Amino acid sequence: MPKDETAYSDQDERRWAALQGRQVVGVGRDPEEAYRAAKTRRPKEEPTALVPAGAGANDVDQWPQRLERLFADNPWAARTRELLCSRLSDVYLVGGCVRDLMLGRPIHDLDIVMSDDAVQWGRRLADQLGAGFYVLDVERGFARVVLLRENHPRIFLDLSRIEGERIEEDLARRDFTINALALELCAGRLIDPFDGEGDVRRRILRPVTPQAIVNDPIRAVRAVRLAAELGFYVDASLLEAIRRDAGGLAEESPERIQQELHRMLSLPNSAEALRRMSGLGLWRYTIPELEGLAGVGQSAPHQLDVWDHTLLTVARLEELLRAIGLPAEDGGRLMPEEWAFLEPYRPALRRHLEQELAEERPHWQALKWAALLHDIAKPAARRVDEVGRVRFLGHARKGAEMAEEIMRRLRFSQREISYVCACVAHHLRPLLLSRERELTPRAQYRFFRDLGDAGLGVCLLSLADTAACRPGRPPAEVWEPVQRVVQALLEFFSRTGGPAGMPRLVTGEDLIQRFGLAPGPAVGRWLERVREEQAAGTFATREEALRWLEQVISGKEGGKSL
Repeated sequence: MPKDETAYSDQDERRWAALQGRQVVGVGRDPEEAYRAAKTRRPKEEPTALVPAGAGANDVDQWPQRLERLFADNPWAARTRELLCSRLSDVYLVGGCVRDLMLGRPIHDLDIVMSDDAVQWGRRLADQLGAGFYVLDVERGFARVVLLRENHPRIFLDLSRIEGERIEEDLARRDFTINALALELCAGRLIDPFDGEGDVRRRILRPVTPQAIVNDPIRAVRAVRLAAELGFYVDASLLEAIRRDAGGLAEESPERIQQELHRMLSLPNSAEALRRMSGLGLWRYTIPELEGLAGVGQSAPHQLDVWDHTLLTVARLEELLRAIGLPAEDGGRLMPEEWAFLEPYRPALRRHLEQELAEERPHWQALKWAALLHDIAKPAARRVDEVGRVRFLGHARKGAEMAEEIMRRLRFSQREISYVCACVAHHLRPLLLSRERELTPRAQYRFFRDLGDAGLGVCLLSLADTAACRPGRPPAEVWEPVQRVVQALLEFFSRTGGPAGMPRLVTGEDLIQRFGLAPGPAVGRWLERVREEQAAGTFATREEALRWLEQVISGKEGGKSL
């Protein structure tokens, strides 16, 4: 009988386990050796069973050990256990945290169910842990404890009361078998009525019941996201249920749809999940505008229709982000050759992209949305000119309008909407600049002045968009001009910090008091001209700027009007 790899190494020759209840208390090459090991460990107790380790009994011993590792690695989790187990017996870790404990993934949040009042316990834990607290659902008694640690993400403890008389009834209401797991917080015993542990080992996503999707349609999107996140296969019965019952998504709240889609796009390999969403027909219930991209042909240098090009743009952006080192846990590798020119700018790009746009949501995640939506208006803008060339005139501007409508519908924050719309509206700008005879410092300054916070994002989106014109490497005559422009823009930003990073050499008060300008719009226009000349290298100090102003305002180069 084969060994259970989760419990023994390849070199381990032990084959039998002695049980005390469900806990392994001894192991050996045969039943007698397992019995002796158990008596050595617990001389006053008799084992209740001797079973082949391959039958799975050996893995029972892993759960208390896994639980202890969780508490050793997370003092806040250990303190939570101490407080709850001092007063309660029916208290369980459930769902994703149990699954991730088995997979060896980092545990940041805990889902806890109990037989007692979860809201009352939430308040008590928050007081003891010095944490935040709020009620998620008054009627159902769901509460959340929020722990804040310096230089760390927020940690959530979600608490709820057991739904039903027993924990097994609660688990029967859950989505997938790998999430229908409960671990006794105090004793470390696993409750697994649907063989979720086996499905974790088999790396398969299976519904708890055939009604899983009709009971909660958002599970259709969650299944796609989880399969991509965990690298699991989707069981045929789940695919069938999604195709049959996903129509209920049309009645789902925008906030829940947004949350699942955002988590999907935040994965480092989201492009394939987005393709699966299309294959399962889920975009019609979530972002129906995306359905219109498939089959929309494009002229050279493009070789893909708009939908496949969009997916490849997302994939190229993911490659680029990994080269920069994002997400953080996926970074730290050497830059691939095609992105090596970004190496000098990696620290500045990473700092910018890691800054939050909304709560716990950095710029790079919003940039993924911009990649998904950057060509959203191409079907509406498609025209064929007199020589048969396909044109999409105005699609960037129209795309920004459509992106805003989509993101408002999905209840994104205003800062996220503004950032994504700016990236979509201007994603062609580096390409257009590449057609100019010369990229002057003034043009570089105006690029970042006009785009503000979205300037660096547009640079990266333009690279991903250009690289996605066809599978494999883009043609040099397409790629090199855009790369050259983006490199120049990044160099300008690195040198100056962009308009926001440039020192202000002259103030409006200087213009009014020293040069006699009247307060009004002309003062702002003069200040902006000073900034452009500063960016162009005309002067670098306040004294030089004032001398230049004295010359031009005195009439030698244009007088006081501007």
